[in-house]
Amino acid sequence: MARKISMVIVMMLLVLPAMHGQKVYEHNYLVKVGDSAPDFTVKEVGGKSYKLSDLKGKVVMLQFTAG
Repeated sequence: MARKISMVIVMMLLVLPAMHGQKVYEHNYLVKVGDSAPDFTVKEVGGKSYKLSDLKGKVVMLQFTAG
């Protein structure tokens, strides 16, 4: 019985932070189709920074990869 309770507690500790992260995503970072993108800054591998607002009027393509 104690083992089952321990497993439930461990599962809750793993799941609750993920649920909180989902709520933050839903409320703060969702951009709808047609909305302007929020201004942000990215840094390339060489160290040079690019700010979205500096590229206003130009075509910008973002590619996100993982790995």
